[in-house]
Amino acid sequence: MKRAFILCSLLMALVLAALPSGAQDAQSDEHVLLQMLSMIPDTPVAFEGIPLVSYIDYRALEQARPGVPTYENWNEWRASQDSKEDSGALWVINSFRINNGPQLFRYLTMGNETPELVGFDLFDVDHALTFGAPPSAGNVLAGEFDAEAIERAFVARDYDASEQDDVLLLRRSDGREGTTTDLRNRNPANPLGGDLGRQEPVAVGDGFILNSPDDELWEAMVAAYQGEQRALLDRPSIAAAAEAITQQDMLLVQAAFLDPSDVVVASFDPAILLEMTPGAELDASMLTPQAVRNYGTLPLYTMSVLADLQDGEDQVALVALVYDSEDEARQAAEEMTTRLALFRNEHRDMPEPLMDTVEGARTDEPDVFFSEATGKYVALASVRYPMPDNAREKMETGEPGPFKLSGVLYRDWINALYARAFDVLAVIE
Repeated sequence: MKRAFILCSLLMALVLAALPSGAQDAQSDEHVLLQMLSMIPDTPVAFEGIPLVSYIDYRALEQARPGVPTYENWNEWRASQDSKEDSGALWVINSFRINNGPQLFRYLTMGNETPELVGFDLFDVDHALTFGAPPSAGNVLAGEFDAEAIERAFVARDYDASEQDDVLLLRRSDGREGTTTDLRNRNPANPLGGDLGRQEPVAVGDGFILNSPDDELWEAMVAAYQGEQRALLDRPSIAAAAEAITQQDMLLVQAAFLDPSDVVVASFDPAILLEMTPGAELDASMLTPQAVRNYGTLPLYTMSVLADLQDGEDQVALVALVYDSEDEARQAAEEMTTRLALFRNEHRDMPEPLMDTVEGARTDEPDVFFSEATGKYVALASVRYPMPDNAREKMETGEPGPFKLSGVLYRDWINALYARAFDVLAVIE
């Protein structure tokens, strides 16, 4: 019933306002990602994570691949897994496309204790994002939540409940910090700190849950939600990047916002390394990064986003870079398109460009998005590749094996990012 209500709401929105389907909040003409970014306080601790912000849309993930089922709750999911149905196996394979957002699905194997502990089912969460770095990390969950059930569940675990301008505030009753760990009371079925035995503070608003083990950060999140604290969305470069990826005529599955200071600028002089290792049989060409060897000039940008989208039968891995100048944005879109075609994962010792290893992959035409709200220009470069069919792969015995994975190219981008090898973002000084 819940899924039917959401679908009807989305269809109504499409008819009345021609809004994109899937990842769009049915109650607003503003994409849910932008709403969630407005709940992240613009404070130094919010910039400590890599990615800066990591976002996932679980409902878009289900819609992106034909045949993937939706589940109302954990019991339905468990029954499907126990029955060994193909649809359940396809759901699991499809979940491997997830590379962003909090790792909520790892709690699925813990049994059906989660609703009793936190007052909501994991399948109630439609969208999720995480930001910051532990222990000062924050989570924003979006979906349909029963605030009264959440309050009962937390009060039963020695939380105090209060209200502040229609926001339910839940914090541990003994006054200790949310970062306090207690491994004797560890309960991995609690996705909000239970794996460390924490009693983290939680706030429940209209369709959103705000959580962090860091009490100060959590209070700032509540203040941002209530419009009393500057938020990340107030930064023009972040707002422009979010606009660019949500206003594409595609389904946004997930995204990673990257602070340029973490990933883009490399002051590199091979001579320095040669002087440090005079006895080594090295030369400058061996030490020169791929970004210098194969790439052209990329103008310095103010924000970048990697996004995973679905366009009909095509998966689309997209890079968005934010600029103040249209000319620089156009130059960047062309350069990034070239770089994406050349990129190979050197940390995996890949001898050929990554795009050449993915059947049917091809680059889109470079494009520039203009954000009227911020006056910023966003360079867009992307690679599209077909969604695999739902035929099982054959095993050596001739028996049907697993389904093919989706999102493989975007996954390699993210893996390369964490390995500090996604050099298509490099700006060499």
